Amino acid sequence: VKEHLFKTQLENLVRTKNNNGTLRIYESAVKTIAEFCDYESLMLEDIDVDWIDSFVLHLKNKGNKENTVATRLRCIRTVISYARKRGKTKEDAFFNYSIKTEETVKRSLNVEQLRILHDANLSKIRSRHRDVFFLIFFLMGINLIDLSQLKEISDGRIFYKRAKTGTAYSIKVEPEAQAIIDKYRGKEHLLSIFDNVKSYLYYERSLNHSLKLICAELGLPSITVYWARHSFA
Repeated sequence: VKEHLFKTQLENLVRTKNNNGTLRIYESAVKTIAEFCDYESLMLEDIDVDWIDSFVLHLKNKGNKENTVATRLRCIRTVISYARKRGKTKEDAFFNYSIKTEETVKRSLNVEQLRILHDANLSKIRSRHRDVFFLIFFLMGINLIDLSQLKEISDGRIFYKRAKTGTAYSIKVEPEAQAIIDKYRGKEHLLSIFDNVKSYLYYERSLNHSLKLICAELGLPSITVYWARHSFA
């Protein structure tokens, strides 16, 4: 019976993941399911279209947006797919179920906004946060977790495998990016910032908080580090 519990299959699936962002998504899914029903005893076969509809209604009554609901449902669908492939269930409530999403709000700065942010006179700490934002921008929107793991530049380029997908990247370090790297060069990491940070997630929170304060003062949209990636794109 244990093998047919949703909890068991989710835990088995999570053991195959090593990305912190992905793990946080599944942890959030577990929390919301536990608020909706008895998570500990939830069977794979319990999850049918009626269950999904009730779960969606529960999430929306809690104030969750369409895309948040979609993220939770995709987690559940992935667990069921994982279990089906291993012969733990024959049911698939998502076979004819369409997960609805809505277009996300634009998360990019235009050229003029980038200039305002780039040229702003800021304190030392906020200047460092602004510089990290632009380094991500200059390195073609590199993810913060990948930036935090870089050690060196080789032949004027950085080489890395993206943590989320395993895709290999080779990016030329342009003069603007090199100037920022030289300013904050680390001993163990490419940037000294990450020599003293145990988790990039902790740094990401402080970085995002600082960026929001900076932009509020400059009259710019409230941004996060992800805006650097979208602005480059």
